[in-house]
Amino acid sequence: MKKKVFLSMVFILVCLFDSIALALDPMGPPAATLKKGKFSAGAEYSHSEMKLQLEDGQWDCIHGSSGPLAPFKIKNRMNKVYSRIGYGLRDDWEVFLRLGAADAEFANTYGEKFNCGSEFSTGFGTKFTFYKREKLTLGGLFQISWSSSSGRAYVQNDQYNSDDFMSDSVEISLTETQIAVGPSYQLNDKISLYGGPFMHFVDGSIKGKWHDADPDSGDESLDIERRIRLGGYVGTQINVTENLHFNIEYQHTTQADAIGVSLIMWLS
Repeated sequence: MKKKVFLSMVFILVCLFDSIALALDPMGPPAATLKKGKFSAGAEYSHSEMKLQLEDGQWDCIHGSSGPLAPFKIKNRMNKVYSRIGYGLRDDWEVFLRLGAADAEFANTYGEKFNCGSEFSTGFGTKFTFYKREKLTLGGLFQISWSSSSGRAYVQNDQYNSDDFMSDSVEISLTETQIAVGPSYQLNDKISLYGGPFMHFVDGSIKGKWHDADPDSGDESLDIERRIRLGGYVGTQINVTENLHFNIEYQHTTQADAIGVSLIMWLS
């Protein structure tokens, strides 16, 4: 039974990070930058490291018995790439849409390490300017992303002298939200600084099936711990040309660190 519970946790860990939602997304300046009726298009990249807790786990054996799965922590490194389209609803209000993919490298509290392939994600957000005067702008940002996928998990655990294991199936659903407020300050015609405090919220669940010859095989499920994490970020925007802007930023919370870059073009 203990062996099966451990393998269940490893299995869920592998499947969890086959998704891309558990990584901080780039934010850029927290205020709106597009004029009314104008579009923008560009690309974004982020690298992040994050610690999360899985809890409320349940194991249901195919022979009818059931039991809890103990909570445990996971740590990952993730690379994300997005394409991004924005639109100015007003001079002080813009919205944007994201489509992208990512890969991940991660480990659990038992020292197991895994590499995962790419998955698809989507999201959208909005920025609003509260105040603007000369070189100083104050604004706020809200963004959210979703990821859901299904597939199979594969584990080889030499450390515990086990064989190779493959799940029948796995289903995952994840949601990530970031809310930020702060200033942007124009140093000169080419460079501005931005940043401020932000909140980061992750929610989700995962379900998997192990239906092999082991009498303890069955269905497993775990939830991601629901918690709002507070953090801060700082970045700079460089105006490559009048309509082409490069951003680089650093984000930090008590459970995560991330570096993000973006290249955004304003379209006429």
